[in-house]
Amino acid sequence: MERQGRLSCPYLLFMSRQDTNLRCAIRQDQIVPGFLDGETWLFSGVIAEPAQAPMDLDLKAAQASAAIAGYHLFVALKS
Repeated sequence: MERQGRLSCPYLLFMSRQDTNLRCAIRQDQIVPGFLDGETWLFSGVIAEPAQAPMDLDLKAAQASAAIAGYHLFVALKS
């Protein structure tokens, strides 16, 4: 399924080191929350276009929660 549209801002993507299915997307123009430290979270890339987003990431939900909290937590499905 191809994703279309535009992101209002690129997102930084992080993955939990303890549970690799737990992910966090943060708007690039936001301050990275303190809970995303290098010991427990791993930077895993930048999402600049919708096609680059993992299929598990609901872009509308990410934009809504990032507008309120500055970040969006989600679970990646196991393949």
